[in-house]
Amino acid sequence: YALTKPYGLFIYSGHGVPPFSCAGQALIYCHFPFETRVGLTNQFGERWQKRRALDRWIRLAASERIWERRMRGYAAVFANSHFTSGWIERLWGRPAEVIYPPVAVKVPCVEKRNVIVSIGRFISTDRKNHSQQLKAFSEFLSRVGDSWSLCLIGFCADFPQDRAYLEKLRRLTED
Repeated sequence: YALTKPYGLFIYSGHGVPPFSCAGQALIYCHFPFETRVGLTNQFGERWQKRRALDRWIRLAASERIWERRMRGYAAVFANSHFTSGWIERLWGRPAEVIYPPVAVKVPCVEKRNVIVSIGRFISTDRKNHSQQLKAFSEFLSRVGDSWSLCLIGFCADFPQDRAYLEKLRRLTED
């Protein structure tokens, strides 16, 4: 609460669960809800299943109350796409209005090149299927020749598993 209390307007823009807000007005602009309500994620763990039914019920009820209290501090939730909006509704149980990020609508006239660009974070779970992209691009080159290039663009966090994943991809490009 201390983070938002001095503000008349607080806008949370991020990927995760927003902090509690007690600002005069608060809005969420979510890029993707990577984190979900605690009650949803806890239900699938082995430790959760071993708990007694009453204990699970109490914990779920408490986490739902905490979640509702957290979200009560926000007047509206916005998403950067319909895709994200759908996930927010599934994972957070709240509708999200779509506001697309500002982008240039005029495309400059430049010479076309044979480049395939893929944009996505480099994370160890390989959710963007980078290794599949590299394999498919290699097969593509064997059919059309070397006049094309593939450019993978993205962010890699400074976590050992993500750095190792990026190194693995680099090694795949050397083959």
